[in-house]
Amino acid sequence: MKNEFTFIGRLRKDADLLYLNKGKFMGKCGRSKKYAGKVDPKNINEGYLELVSNPNLETRLYTAIGYSKSFKREIRIVIMKKTNDTQDTPKIYFCTDTQMAAWRIIQSYKS
Repeated sequence: MKNEFTFIGRLRKDADLLYLNKGKFMGKCGRSKKYAGKVDPKNINEGYLELVSNPNLETRLYTAIGYSKSFKREIRIVIMKKTNDTQDTPKIYFCTDTQMAAWRIIQSYKS
């Protein structure tokens, strides 16, 4: 039996994160791509990140399962972006449990 711990934390703004490829196999030789590009927290790609908070609030939460090169594993990524401040860099939170909800990650980190 393997013991696994759940880690919750905050990543640097320049963390090397990759989107997981959601595309289907194209029928060509070889396997399909595993990753679909680098996560840029300033330019949210809504094709990969899901908005989980009310857009009328002052902060927006985007979440996805991505790959972290430094952890060498898939993690749940939560990007918290303020709607009224264009200069502020978004904050990136993570959890090693990919099934945990985004609001629960933020709540656990701040406790």
